[in-house]
Amino acid sequence: MTTLRDYQQEAIAAILADWAEVDRTLAVLATGTGKTIIFLALLEQLRQAGQLGRALIVAHRRELIQQPLERARAFFPELAADMGVVMAAEDNVAARHVVATVQTLASDRRLARLLEHGAFSHLVVDECHHSTSSTYQRLIERVGAAKVLGVTATPLRTDGDGLVRVFSRVSYRLPISAAIRRGALVPFN
Repeated sequence: MTTLRDYQQEAIAAILADWAEVDRTLAVLATGTGKTIIFLALLEQLRQAGQLGRALIVAHRRELIQQPLERARAFFPELAADMGVVMAAEDNVAARHVVATVQTLASDRRLARLLEHGAFSHLVVDECHHSTSSTYQRLIERVGAAKVLGVTATPLRTDGDGLVRVFSRVSYRLPISAAIRRGALVPFN
């Protein structure tokens, strides 16, 4: 396991506190501050406490599927041992924790096969500013996870469609300026 930065620990504590009151929360952190490590550490903490059932991490690009797998293998090996991928030709639908592209799960057949292997207790939506789309909305509803976390660096959408349609609360916010002040990012030159 890795040592988390103070703001990463704060983010996890805030998410857990909000999950005690609402089911869908949002964490907004600047690019480069470790959103992937935050949600993996959160899942690992829940796993260690015996509070993690089955988890699903969804994103819209191949790179965003590989990143949590690589980070989990490097920093959270016990969590990684139970992770599988559902994307294109990869079809680890029986894995306890699944990383998948939203495009693959847009297929009724693939999603049904995934859900046949058990319900998900937790859903993480990476780059969740895309979650207002009908594809994401349908997926979130069908998965029906007890707890949903969205992570993004860019919560404001250019089309004006608000994430309030998906998430009940912003649990944690670390914009670029605060990340620079806290030493998580270097200042601009």
